[in-house]
Amino acid sequence: MAPRRASSNERGRPPLSPTAHMVNAEITTSPAWYSPAEFSVLFGKERTWAYRLLREKKIKAITGYGHTKIPHSEAERLLADFGPYAGRRATKPDKEGDSE
Repeated sequence: MAPRRASSNERGRPPLSPTAHMVNAEITTSPAWYSPAEFSVLFGKERTWAYRLLREKKIKAITGYGHTKIPHSEAERLLADFGPYAGRRATKPDKEGDSE
């Protein structure tokens, strides 16, 4: 009988999960597609945030056979749309005569 192979936990490494590329610094390659949950983790948001972006057609996805996949290019595009935080916008002053 062949010896049993040690599990990843017994070898001192955590088991790989579908989101390991985002958590484990040793794995540097990015997947071509993300699930909505994985996409949300990239931005530090909840899974519903990705579904909201999909519903509002702010990001594109491929669906089929019960799966929704968001291409890596959508994550890059969303990051490119972000800009530096400019602080809180100033409120508009009241029109003259409206403050009676």
